This record gives sequence, structure tokens and C-alpha cells, in this order.
Amino acid sequence: MRRLIYFFIILSLSLLTGCNKEERDLQWYSSKEEAIEEGIKEEGADKTSILSVEEFENETIFFFEYDGVLGVASIAEKDNTYSWYRSSAHLGFEEVPSYSVAGFHFETKNGKEISVLGGKAFDPSIRKIQLTGDGEERELTVSESGLFFSILKAPFPSVDVKPIRE
Repeated sequence: MRRLIYFFIILSLSLLTGCNKEERDLQWYSSKEEAIEEGIKEEGADKTSILSVEEFENETIFFFEYDGVLGVASIAEKDNTYSWYRSSAHLGFEEVPSYSVAGFHFETKNGKEISVLGGKAFDPSIRKIQLTGDGEERELTVSESGLFFSILKAPFPSVDVKPIRE
């Protein structure tokens, strides 16, 4: 019984230490612009790698390209300072004849979970993607590298994705 109690105490301390470590690892800046500039550098990219900046439920979300894969990050805010925050790995796509798509969740520093659709068109004739089942029908633009993405308002399995070829 005593070993079990020690186990839970050690587990609790390691979880608390892990949370504090994450907080220490974030670099805080006086402006959003500086956080973006430094954050994208940390990713090993530059501002031209940013594909889109979206405001969603009081969060600033960035979609960017890194070595042909999709990255998602947000800006964290604390005491009028800002930090680049990425909670998930970059999303790569298995090369298939036409296009590949996946749904995943991205968590902001504030703990808000955001559903994201990401994909990559391997067929150069696909320049847009039609997205339905997520409220209003919309068309997603395919980037030069073939990447496309969207924040979802509905669960990923209920969304229909169709390529639009030129």
C-alpha cells in the first residue's frame, strides 16, 4: 500500500513538473508580430511559409508549410505578452495518385481543442477542394505545394471532400 502511495506522489510531482517545464520553454514577446516572426524561425521556416492566419473563437491560428508538410500553430497570450505555440506534430500525407486527406485536433495554449481538416493534392490538375457537411459549402484553395486545410465546425467523419480539377 505504501508503494502505491509513493507511486501516486511521484506521478503527481512529475506531472506538475512537466506542466511547469512547458511554461518555461515558451518564449514570450511584447507583440504578436514578434512572436510570429520568432516562432516561424523556430520552425525552421520564414514568413513565406505561412499559408493562412485565421481568427477562430478568440484564437489566432496559423497554417504553415514546413518541408512539404502542414503545420498548425497558435498565438498564446499571457499578461500582455505573446508566444508561438504548437501542440501537435507537422502533418504529412501519404502520396497517392490523386489526393490525401486527414482530420485531427489541434489544442491551443488555452486548452481550446480545434478540429482541423488537412490534405495534400498530388494530382496537379486539382486546384480547389469542395468541402460540404460542415455548415456552409465552401471551396478550399490548394497551395503551390498541394496543401489544403480548414478549421472544421462539424466532426471530421461528417465532412465530404471532393477535388475540383481544372
